[in-house]
Amino acid sequence: MPSVSLPFNRSAQLIPFLKRFERHGGDVEAMLKATGLDKTGVWNPTNLITGNALYQAIQTMSDTLGDP
Repeated sequence: MPSVSLPFNRSAQLIPFLKRFERHGGDVEAMLKATGLDKTGVWNPTNLITGNALYQAIQTMSDTLGDP
């Protein structure tokens, strides 16, 4: 079983969520800082991030917008 700390997801999976979050008034930079993601690297679709970081970012955006 792979370690949860190994980066294996492309940040391309997160980019559509970031764009939608921003369109709904979310502060992308603050959310990325809160989840520990690199604000410049995450916009590179080939950048790798961990599964935990991916899901934490999506959960944080959802919580911020009050969207279950």
